[in-house]
Amino acid sequence: MPRNKPRLHLALYARPKHPDAPHYALLICPKDISLRPSQEQQILKHHVLNRLPISGLASLPWAYEYTRIASLQSDPRLLICVVIGKLVVSAEEVAAIVQEVKIYQGDDEDREKAERFDCVEWVQSAVGALRAKGAVSGMPEWEVVKEKALAFLKREREAGRWDAGGEKVETEGERAVPVLELIGGKERVLEAR
Repeated sequence: MPRNKPRLHLALYARPKHPDAPHYALLICPKDISLRPSQEQQILKHHVLNRLPISGLASLPWAYEYTRIASLQSDPRLLICVVIGKLVVSAEEVAAIVQEVKIYQGDDEDREKAERFDCVEWVQSAVGALRAKGAVSGMPEWEVVKEKALAFLKREREAGRWDAGGEKVETEGERAVPVLELIGGKERVLEAR
């Protein structure tokens, strides 16, 4: 197995209408990630979105999305990334595992889970599924991951990271992305160069 294994990240995104409740997603990134897009760097994003009906067309309220991102810098509203483990399997196997994670809808038989379901619940379930399949090594328990991520986000906010424009993170231009590595406990900021 190669030494430069991709990493699993928990990514938190700004939600302008809900600044105290970030959007959660999982990213698969190379170990040596940079902000600049490159052919070698591939970032894969897994998350669920709340889809609302558009122009009278019915659509499911929650939908899984799997996308490729050119760089962290180009990912709109990204606030922080937290490295939570090393992939032991391929990115394709990770995708197959998380695509099987149940997405609850408002009319689901399990009303309690359906009412509680959101992007945080889905990420928690996806992390649990990856742990159960042995797909990621070095990953702490979910509650530890979530607690450390929210504490890191709070520290970055208190340090004034997004004061210039509030949490309306620019979708273009050069910006830095704070990264917390739970493997080793390092904090760094990926600066645009």
